[in-house]
Amino acid sequence: MEKRKPFLTPFKIFLLVITAVAFACLVGCDRAADPTSVATVSPTKVVDYKNGVYYFDYRGPDYANALSKFIAEHPDLEFVDSTGNGTGGHGSDRGYFVVFRKKQLPAENPK
Repeated sequence: MEKRKPFLTPFKIFLLVITAVAFACLVGCDRAADPTSVATVSPTKVVDYKNGVYYFDYRGPDYANALSKFIAEHPDLEFVDSTGNGTGGHGSDRGYFVVFRKKQLPAENPK
């Protein structure tokens, strides 16, 4: 009768541990999901074109945090649209153009 090899060899156990640690790090490092990380975003990477167009020189979670902080700091502006600049290669973006307009005050109801 032939002796069978164990299913979990030391190498397979090593690979499972490395995979679990990498997964935990990736899940734990989602800065966009952490609202406290918004305070650490530098505003110097936002370019104002003076016509309602702003360029956010951020990627990934930094963009989400920068946009959130910008909107909180500019309650007079209303978000219209955004698009990536498409310069990251392979369909990725290195920054985003964002369009805002001044918020319209609601008309008062005449009596």
